[in-house]
Amino acid sequence: MCGRAQYLKVPEIVGEFGPVRVGDIVDAVLTEEAFPRSVVPGMVLHKGERVVSSFTWGFFDDGTGHNARLETAPDRPAWRDAYASARLVLPLARFVEGRAWFSDASGGPLAVAGLYRLGALPPANSPRPPTGGRSGLADPGGPARPPTGGRSGLADPGGPARPPTGGRLSVPDTAGSPADQPGDPAAAALAWRPTRRATMLTRPADDIVAPFHERMPVVLPVDLIGPWLAGEPVPLARLLAESPVLLVGPLSRPGPPPPEQTSLL
Repeated sequence: MCGRAQYLKVPEIVGEFGPVRVGDIVDAVLTEEAFPRSVVPGMVLHKGERVVSSFTWGFFDDGTGHNARLETAPDRPAWRDAYASARLVLPLARFVEGRAWFSDASGGPLAVAGLYRLGALPPANSPRPPTGGRSGLADPGGPARPPTGGRSGLADPGGPARPPTGGRLSVPDTAGSPADQPGDPAAAALAWRPTRRATMLTRPADDIVAPFHERMPVVLPVDLIGPWLAGEPVPLARLLAESPVLLVGPLSRPGPPPPEQTSLL
């Protein structure tokens, strides 16, 4: 399982995957390294354009579900709705498996396949989202009701009962800034957590990663990024077999243990 990664910064995402519109995310809320429950950037397709916005890394409201198996995601109840209509790309610079970092040997970004859903709304006194531009994926204007059990599918965004095919949520923009909050604006930005929740898809490790761990993130080939975001059929055989040439780097310090996830469902 991948539970530690370094994500691209917002300007890097725009430069590598553009044209990309910047939604409700700013670099101030992103940490140098991300772990489950961190705020991370995710790229989706919204009304035909790519948008980078904020997500909490962990699919379920209790913070678990940071990884899902590609092999079973189309059919398992926990993931199948999101696999059909709420896909995203998690733009990584590098990731950890076992006791090593892995990055693209050419220096390019890693477009990792992921899924997302809308989680339960936070309490009314929670920090509001930081100003990050115009968002096509802002928090919904109405209450979000997770599906039965809160463990599968997509939450009701307060507008349409389901996001349209392709993972495009029709929800209104939202305003708000850490500066609007009492106290330290920087602390408010770091305390804020988006209600959109993402999981990272994984596959069996390739020959480079296998000596360190049995699984690795699903890295999308360039020609499959568009179809993946659009919710179109993609050849699973390619996603399970193809991966970029990866560079192995030492892991200099341990990170916190990920939330308990005894299986990938």
